[in-house]
Amino acid sequence: MYQTGDIIKASINKIPFIYHYGIILVKDGQEAIIHNSPNEKNNYGGNILVYDLQEFFKSRKIVHVQRTNISKIRILKIVDKYKSMPFSLLAFNCEHFIFEIRDGRPHSPQIKDFVYNFITVLMIIYMIRNRILLKKAGISG
Repeated sequence: MYQTGDIIKASINKIPFIYHYGIILVKDGQEAIIHNSPNEKNNYGGNILVYDLQEFFKSRKIVHVQRTNISKIRILKIVDKYKSMPFSLLAFNCEHFIFEIRDGRPHSPQIKDFVYNFITVLMIIYMIRNRILLKKAGISG
């Protein structure tokens, strides 16, 4: 069903609007998913893990599958590069890891969007607060 290099975007059952990413690796006809998880460490002290698909999907639901031509060699090269790297929500999360494999540079659109939205909300609060203060001071604005 899946092939090596398929990128899986999955929802996390207990956390709405947050997505977890992994990449499929097929070896000897067995499908596994490699992902960067904050919950467990591997034998090298990092958080890059290989899971059986059924185990991975016990707490997640597929949102999207992106077919790619990413080779097994490329995947394993990046896994080896980051195998001892600890998970970091802001600097090295599941998206950073998968997009390093896909694009050659780690990045996380979810974090970027979150920061952008957070700053926007803060600006709106600041503007509303200033408008209220100006009204109280009798200054129209």
